[in-house]
Amino acid sequence: MKKAINILIKNGFQVQEQLDNTVVVNKPGLRLVVEQEGNDEYFVSMYEFHNGYTTEDYLPGQTLEDLKEF
Repeated sequence: MKKAINILIKNGFQVQEQLDNTVVVNKPGLRLVVEQEGNDEYFVSMYEFHNGYTTEDYLPGQTLEDLKEF
């Protein structure tokens, strides 16, 4: 989980909350809830905020390489 957090921080996210294998990170207009499912596999819930609306996406099976794209 530490590697995932480091990647997200490098991409401009700030850690809002961290539990055992879950982290909530934010940057303007975007919130990610990242849950570790395996060694290097993550379930990402993505919330985008724009013009008073929220868009939700759920992305299972994300890898560390995938996290670099956020």
